[in-house]
Amino acid sequence: MPKPKTPFKCLYDNDTTNVRYLTKDGPNDERDCHFTDDLITASIDETVGAGVDVHKMSPGHGWAAWWKSPSSPAPDHYQWLQSQFGAEPDCYGRYMLAGGDMVATFVSRCCEVGQSPFMSLRMNQVTGGQYSSDSRQSRCSRLLYEHPEYLLAEPGVSGYEINLANWMVPAVRKHYLNFCSELCAYEIDGFELDFMRYPCLFRQDQTTADQRIKVMTEFVGAVREELDRHARPGQRRRLCIKAPCHLAPYPMIGLDLDRLAEAGMDMLNLSPSFYTQQQTDLGIIRALLPDSVSIYLEMADLIDDHDRSKVARRLTTDEMFYTAAHLAYSRGAQGVSLFNFVYYRNRANRKPPFHVLEHLHDPNWLARQP
Repeated sequence: MPKPKTPFKCLYDNDTTNVRYLTKDGPNDERDCHFTDDLITASIDETVGAGVDVHKMSPGHGWAAWWKSPSSPAPDHYQWLQSQFGAEPDCYGRYMLAGGDMVATFVSRCCEVGQSPFMSLRMNQVTGGQYSSDSRQSRCSRLLYEHPEYLLAEPGVSGYEINLANWMVPAVRKHYLNFCSELCAYEIDGFELDFMRYPCLFRQDQTTADQRIKVMTEFVGAVREELDRHARPGQRRRLCIKAPCHLAPYPMIGLDLDRLAEAGMDMLNLSPSFYTQQQTDLGIIRALLPDSVSIYLEMADLIDDHDRSKVARRLTTDEMFYTAAHLAYSRGAQGVSLFNFVYYRNRANRKPPFHVLEHLHDPNWLARQP
């Protein structure tokens, strides 16, 4: 029997670090801010009634566990930071060490307000390298610090690759699979593997496309097994892949559409990474996938004006959201996904335009707009 398509139209990303901007009277320095269950709940509640079907939480950056983790307990991580660097726990560390469980709080509240809770785990977030006072503690990877041979870049290479992990290393894949398995144990409806943070996982000159595809397909299949193992009887937990909105990088990342579908992918979230884009390969990708796989176009709070000299970037307008969504539907998308939507607050000091979300469900309404 073919898998049913997902019913979701609007996916909404919550990176958890945004909650510190919900109050105007608190400091914005995350080392000194407060992080509470009430703020997590508030970050969900402000989207209620706006048309959000799926609320995705990114609990950290993929290196330190912001949940009850058997493989990387919070006391061990923050004790290591203190002994190695003399670093006191930041607000997230204090929350964890006090017994907090943001994932449990998030899942519970989503269920109460009628949103489907998803986890989204970043598959290769840039680390903070050796911890310094202005680094985020959740980006400081003990694994890579103690095993520099696991780093993607070889000695003498510059660029952000020096702080990324090499996915050809089994220990790196085990680290992420452990985290995926732990998060699948919560009462979630789905899981997103975020390959856009960052889409650089292999040494291209030392691997073939077939090798990269084999590694990634096996990993996706293993996560599918974990989702199924923890699912309730009769439940189909959705597996979402967040990948580039253009096909060219796929062989470099190790993503093969046919094999991902066979491995159990239910949803493909096509991402421009950081900006809203309207010209993508969505139509081509739609034709390459079975109908059972739902495709979403990710949109963000900014557009790319290609001028890197500017401190302030152009914000995505209502009309840009509507046009991008209309084009996505016309090319075969099931719906849209929102990333960094809440950051209108600290980029423009104004409330995010939640009013646009309710219209993103309706392709007919979108098609009638100027």
